[in-house]
Amino acid sequence: MIKITPRINSAIGATLDRLYVRKCARGNYKNMDQRFYDCLVKESGPSTNNLKKMVSGWKKAYFANLKRNMMIYNLRNQFRKK
Repeated sequence: MIKITPRINSAIGATLDRLYVRKCARGNYKNMDQRFYDCLVKESGPSTNNLKKMVSGWKKAYFANLKRNMMIYNLRNQFRKK
C-alpha cells in the first residue's frame, strides 16, 4: 500500500536539500556546516544551471529522502502494532 505522507515529506525535503546546495554553492556557509553541505552534494550532486541536471539532482535527493522516511515510517509502525 502506498502511503502519501512519506512521499510528500520526501518531496519537501528534496526541494530543501537542493535549495541548500544551490545557496551554499555561492559561498553562503554562515548558517550551515561544511560537512552537511558535502553530504548533500555527495548524495544529490553539485549545483548546476542545466535543467536536466537540476531535475536529476532533485530526483536523487527525493529518493534518498524517501528511503529515510520509509525507514522511519516502518520503524514507527512496528511499535504501533500489538
